[in-house]
Amino acid sequence: ASLIGLVTVCPYCYSRGDNAEEFCLLPVMLSLYALLKSVREKPFSMKMHDFLIHGFFAGTVLWIKFSMLGFYMGWCLCAGILLWRDRNFLAALRAGCCFLGGMLLTALPWMLYFGCNNALDDLVNVYFFSNATLYPRKIRFTQFILNFFAKDIGWNPILMLPLLGGMIAYMLKSSNLREKLVALVPLCSLYLFVFIGGVRYRYYLLI
Repeated sequence: ASLIGLVTVCPYCYSRGDNAEEFCLLPVMLSLYALLKSVREKPFSMKMHDFLIHGFFAGTVLWIKFSMLGFYMGWCLCAGILLWRDRNFLAALRAGCCFLGGMLLTALPWMLYFGCNNALDDLVNVYFFSNATLYPRKIRFTQFILNFFAKDIGWNPILMLPLLGGMIAYMLKSSNLREKLVALVPLCSLYLFVFIGGVRYRYYLLI
């Protein structure tokens, strides 16, 4: 635990202090753990109420830092395909509805509050539209992956090297392709979604 704390707070990306992303760490880790646990059982063992719970986690992340939803896009892709393959399409469809239902539960308090104050348009414009469109784009889409990834390694070796080392060790240890994909796809999707706008701030790696 001490080593994890040291690695977290010492890299360059933490040099301006903490951010809201830290509050998303628990739901993301719980969802990743549940997905890795479920994929080891055949058929895919996640139940409908599990999708409701993890949809609630995704909704929580949405209202804290929506750029982290890339993780849940990859998570849903993996879980949906596995459920479809191991059961049927209808089961995957029901799971998707449960997941969206969990997300909706987290939206109800905000819809009620801003709706009662005639400010739903302000909520959408400030939190979603402004954050998605008003940042200046500094790099083309075809350049950003290698550019940002190289900077993350070069600027944050104390964080990136253990992270990459742990991922490589997991990939080598696991002989099951399904297990490898459900670990890799959500994390790659998260990284892609954060940097797809072509903007990079030093704290983004904390996401």
